[in-house]
Amino acid sequence: MYEPTKHLHHDFEAQVIPANHTVDITFSFYPREARKYKETVEFEINGLSRQKVDILGIGTDMKVRLH
Repeated sequence: MYEPTKHLHHDFEAQVIPANHTVDITFSFYPREARKYKETVEFEINGLSRQKVDILGIGTDMKVRLH
């Protein structure tokens, strides 16, 4: 149920997961600035319940050193 943003993407397509099976979901974090980020991802389970998961991250200033 999560719409990707500029800083947090996923590779998951909504689907029915059979009993006793699992699905891996990869989230990619691309901070755009040096600050704290917090996104709440909501999963719908069996069309009856929802589970929220908070994803936290910190962007840092880019540093480049030339030798």
